[in-house]
Amino acid sequence: EALRIQKSKNGLKDERVANILLRMAEVHVQQEKYDASLVCLEQVLFIQSSLDDDSGIDLGSCHYLLGTTYFARGDFPKAIASYLECMETKQLKFGGNSLECAALHNDLGRAYGKVHDFDKAIESLVHALRIRKSELGNSSIEYGHSVYNLAEIHLAKDKHDQALNCLSEAIRVYELFPDEMSEKVVAVLELKGDTLYALNDYDTAVSVFQECIELLDSSENEDNNSHGSSNACNEQAARVNHKMGHAFGKLGEYEEAFDSYREAISIFSNLLGKNDLRVGEVMYDVGYLIVSQGSDDICEKSLECFNEVIRIYGLQGKEKDTKVADALFQKSTLLADCSEHDEATSILDEAVTVYKESLGDDAVEIGKSMLLYGRLYDVQGQNDEAMTAFEEALRIFQISPGEDDINVSLALSNIGIIHARKLEYAEAVEKCKMSLKIMVMRGDQDQ
Repeated sequence: EALRIQKSKNGLKDERVANILLRMAEVHVQQEKYDASLVCLEQVLFIQSSLDDDSGIDLGSCHYLLGTTYFARGDFPKAIASYLECMETKQLKFGGNSLECAALHNDLGRAYGKVHDFDKAIESLVHALRIRKSELGNSSIEYGHSVYNLAEIHLAKDKHDQALNCLSEAIRVYELFPDEMSEKVVAVLELKGDTLYALNDYDTAVSVFQECIELLDSSENEDNNSHGSSNACNEQAARVNHKMGHAFGKLGEYEEAFDSYREAISIFSNLLGKNDLRVGEVMYDVGYLIVSQGSDDICEKSLECFNEVIRIYGLQGKEKDTKVADALFQKSTLLADCSEHDEATSILDEAVTVYKESLGDDAVEIGKSMLLYGRLYDVQGQNDEAMTAFEEALRIFQISPGEDDINVSLALSNIGIIHARKLEYAEAVEKCKMSLKIMVMRGDQDQ
């Protein structure tokens, strides 16, 4: 109404109209209505372009809101440009080491991270961190945010040790504000568990995931949780249980892994339905864990899991998803182990078709499939076909992972075995030596 009145009195090209539009954009941003905020802000800039440079329009706020709007819309280059425009204004008004500029440096760092300009991202975030630590101390929420954002950049660069230090520091800060930051603590704990898992510290990862679930259970039991918040907590609990199942599996603690997977399936099923893709994802990992466990009824139980994965993905119209190909590959491997060679080959053909459509002809998954083809041909005495398959696997592995990859070693050793079966002993020795050299280099020679 104020905008309508001001427009009717002075027309559009008026600084008071611009400032009303600016306040409207601020409200739209708070309500996450970014299309509406962008319309308002573009009008502000249009009005500014028709007025004198010394108009009373707060251009710094305009560019900051534009940066926030572009960031939320995923247009990160424009967000960076807007934040840099705002930085010039803020530095002149408040000084380069002000908290206002620290907030901008923080947002700039996040935006640079989104476009993978990690050097500038770290530079901006460290600048924000130093200002906030100097002005607010190392126990402020703002300081915690900068440390957390820095952790995200380290993770994007696969610098897990540095990320872990930052995540631990962020948790320390957020735990000082339990009323305001409880949800953030849980989110950062989950990320810390992911980081520990990436560092192969599975014991500690399990402990962190368990702490995360305890906090989620506590939050779920609070009376003031809304239905939407409760669902979000449940979904996160299912996701964390799924991850904890991975970690238990790596530790060889299979019963605990199965318990975690069962809990994840139960929550996902109740929350999203039994045919949701996330149920299928966990079911695949259950099947894979059964294979890893090596129980007596491995074939029947794991095949049941992989068939369920294929069924669920088919119901959701995802027949060509790589997870379906993964399940088919695992089925083929199991059937090969059970000497069901014809059925194993037929199912492997299906897996390779999906892999090629989704990933291309030279994907690592195709290479692994070629190894399985070679194995199937080998046990049936088809040496030439086996050799062709193993050589194709070697070609693919040398393209993707590199000359010292364990898969390259496996392909070479299998080629050597086929040469030996064909009484080509010199070639067999050569290939096996090449394979052993890679194993020694990797420290895998005892396998």
